[in-house]
Amino acid sequence: GLKKEDVFVPYKYNTLDIIKKLLPYIHVHEIFAIIFAYLIYIFNPNHGYTTSLKEFCVSNQFSDIMIEKLDRICRVVDGTDINKYSLNKILSVMDLPNSILQPKEPLDKSLFKRWKTYLESRNVDFALGHEVSYIHYNKTLKRIDYIVLDNKHIINFNNLVFAIPPANISKLLKNNKDISNAFGNYPDFHEWSEDTEYNEYISMTFHYKQKIELPNVNGITLDTDWGIVVIALTDYMGHIEDNYKTVLSISI
Repeated sequence: GLKKEDVFVPYKYNTLDIIKKLLPYIHVHEIFAIIFAYLIYIFNPNHGYTTSLKEFCVSNQFSDIMIEKLDRICRVVDGTDINKYSLNKILSVMDLPNSILQPKEPLDKSLFKRWKTYLESRNVDFALGHEVSYIHYNKTLKRIDYIVLDNKHIINFNNLVFAIPPANISKLLKNNKDISNAFGNYPDFHEWSEDTEYNEYISMTFHYKQKIELPNVNGITLDTDWGIVVIALTDYMGHIEDNYKTVLSISI
């Protein structure tokens, strides 16, 4: 029953504003390479799906500085670097100039809370804050019958769905030899899970009781040595805990 507008509002800046930040660094042949790739993408939406943005840049002789700036954009918008970000994904972002959104409230108080309430109304139980310590595989029936959590709680089921990132699945498979090849050859799956994992980065929030007048700048920066990104969350959120008037979300 939720609409997008119930949870999100548009970010002050859009994809075109980010592209403008690249203009001082881009060369003519790089523009033509991107335009040509985009034209192919229009007729074939799967174009570039298996090509990383880094591979595309190298094959089209992009400058080192342009590669570095694109890498920063990848890290900001998706938490991963240019080696893991596909050409197809960057082309699809170009396809949606107004696609950047900000939450209207902290997501644990809005979207995630609504999800949980809805699922509980459909008899879904939650066991939060626990790890899976054991997976019982029935060799006779060739199926998993139950799992055991780290608090010794046993969960029985007919079907098990791993709705978690590949890196977490890889850890489970490694610790449970009977199902280690459930998704194909385990070493290959493990290598793929590492290749698709999000990068680690430093994040923090600054909370101020008073309203602070801040310069109106696009928080997605391409020119700081540390790649610092600043988003003023109170520009978008109406309800912040403890009545803070200014809250900045910062990442490095």
